[in-house]
Amino acid sequence: MTFWQMTHLLCRMLTAFLLTTGAIEALAVIDLHWSAGTRGIHGVEWTAIIVLCALILSTAVWLLVGIRSRAVAMLGAALLCGLTLWFDAMQIQTVYGAWLAIAAAATAVPVALFGGGQFAPYRKGEKRLA
Repeated sequence: MTFWQMTHLLCRMLTAFLLTTGAIEALAVIDLHWSAGTRGIHGVEWTAIIVLCALILSTAVWLLVGIRSRAVAMLGAALLCGLTLWFDAMQIQTVYGAWLAIAAAATAVPVALFGGGQFAPYRKGEKRLA
């Protein structure tokens, strides 16, 4: 395994870890505000944040497996950045929210440019499956 293959794999795994950490932190923060009844979070917002976190977690799983790494890495980083901006709009402060979004976007760029590495099962797209 060469240095670049290891770097691609490491970036893919690190992006998945950062997405997972950001989604779990968002769920913990929103649960705290929901149970305490602060910030006026309604049921619709609470449900929408749970669905958005589920989407982020599913993109993290796809990155771990290596399915469509380029598109999924950028999608996950965009969803996490959007979640962070939504929390800022609701004036809810997370501990590492903005830093996780920046780090996930930074590690998603090499994955989007160069792919998921040697251990991505669908490197060539659907042509390889047939």
